[in-house]
Amino acid sequence: MSVKFLSVFFVSRKPVSLLMIFLLFIELLGLALIEAIIFSPRLAEAAVVVIEGSPNTTATAHTLAGAGTVFVNDQTGYKFYVTSTGACVYRKTTNGGTSWGSPVTVDSQTDCIDVSVWYDRWTPDDTGNYIHIATMDTSADDLFYNRLDTSNDTLLLTTSTSTTLGSTAVYAVATNRHTITKATDGKIYMRQTTVMVL
Repeated sequence: MSVKFLSVFFVSRKPVSLLMIFLLFIELLGLALIEAIIFSPRLAEAAVVVIEGSPNTTATAHTLAGAGTVFVNDQTGYKFYVTSTGACVYRKTTNGGTSWGSPVTVDSQTDCIDVSVWYDRWTPDDTGNYIHIATMDTSADDLFYNRLDTSNDTLLLTTSTSTTLGSTAVYAVATNRHTITKATDGKIYMRQTTVMVL
C-alpha cells in the first residue's frame, strides 16, 4: 500500500470517508473558536481623571436638579460645578476629558451654592452654540443667569433673574434646587424648587 502525505490529510488507495474529513474540519474550527475567545484582546477602559482637586466637600452641594456637564462634540466638553470657596466655575476639555483647563468663573458671587446648565442643541431643531447657565446664591437669595458661547468661550455678565412674588425666597444648600431649559420658541426658563426634608 502506497501512502502519499498531503498537508494534514493523507491519501491512500482505500477511500477516505467524507465523514471523517468533515469531523476533522469541525474539530479544527472549534479549536480556532476557543483560541479566539481565550486570546481575544481585552477592551480598554477609560482612565480616571481628576477635574477638580478641591471641590465643595458638602455632599448635598453636588445633588443637581439639572445638568452640569456639556459635551459639544466627542472631544470638547465643559464641566460646571461649585468650588470649595463658593464660586461657580467651569473647566473645559479639548481632548475628550483626558485633561481639563483652569477654572473659569461664571458667577462672581462667593456664596454660590448650585449651578445648572442647558445647551442649545439639547432643544429640538436648535443649532445654537450657547450654554445657558443658572446659578443660585445664599446672600442675595437670587437666581442668576449667564451664557457661554462655545464657539469662542465668551461669557455674558451675570444677571439676577429673581423676582419676588409674595414672600422673599431664602436659598440654602440641600434645601433648594433649580433648573434651566430653552424652549423651542427660544425662551429661557428657570425654575427653583424647595426640597422637603422629612
